[in-house]
Amino acid sequence: MARNGNLLTAVLGLAELGYPVFPCIPGQKRPLVRGGLHAATRDPATIRAWWTRWPRANLAVACRGVVVIDVDPAGQGWPPEPEQRASIRATGCPLARTPRGGWHLWFRVPVGKTWRCSAGRLAPGVDVRTTGGYVLVPPSRTQHGQYRWIRTLVPPDQLPFPPAWLAEALDRLHRAAPRTAGNGTWDPVAEAPVVLQEGQRNSGLASLAGKLRRAGASQEELEAALLAFNTARCVPPLSEREVLGIARSISRYPPAETLPPVFRRAWAKAVAHNTKRRWCHG
Repeated sequence: MARNGNLLTAVLGLAELGYPVFPCIPGQKRPLVRGGLHAATRDPATIRAWWTRWPRANLAVACRGVVVIDVDPAGQGWPPEPEQRASIRATGCPLARTPRGGWHLWFRVPVGKTWRCSAGRLAPGVDVRTTGGYVLVPPSRTQHGQYRWIRTLVPPDQLPFPPAWLAEALDRLHRAAPRTAGNGTWDPVAEAPVVLQEGQRNSGLASLAGKLRRAGASQEELEAALLAFNTARCVPPLSEREVLGIARSISRYPPAETLPPVFRRAWAKAVAHNTKRRWCHG
């Protein structure tokens, strides 16, 4: 697919199908707009303005009400049972090939279910992206190559539900969430102070990032969450460069929930030390 003339057509087409979209830096997964996935929209005028300003921007979809199973090359053995693999194929779910040779499998979240994003918790090399997360979609491109549809997207209400065994696995991940907000979903942002003043901003954002990372947030999701929080609750807001630096630093640590308890404690101490060393003057 052409990168210029057809790119805007692809973006508008996804929005018309019912998917909120936003632009990312060309060749990268980092959002171009302040607020990242929180700024995602289906409004044609906003979309045209974005891709007129950044005609080669990558295309990201905010996973609101859908769940995308992101299978990296390291997770190619998932799921392990032939019957499970057959049940996924039987759904005919939309399927995208990622630049590094992985897969994105798209499903609808059943009414009454609330799942959450995770990294490597469903299985090694298998991430979950749902409400609160996002994925790049074709014709986006990274240094490794281009995203390509194998089976194209359909409207969200026409997506298949995940097979029963997969839905049960996602339920188990949700029940294992460390903290819950009033709506039943874990929300570390809701736990953070309402306003971070000078002297609190760097340490406060680092603490928030640590909670998100321990729950499995990717670097891109850390960046989007911290940028939105910085705009809304830091007085005055830090520079975008400082916020992205915090997200990048915290993302170097593995998601703590994938580690044995002894390593989780070491993880927490390392994050605390890093926060004190780098951001004691925020």
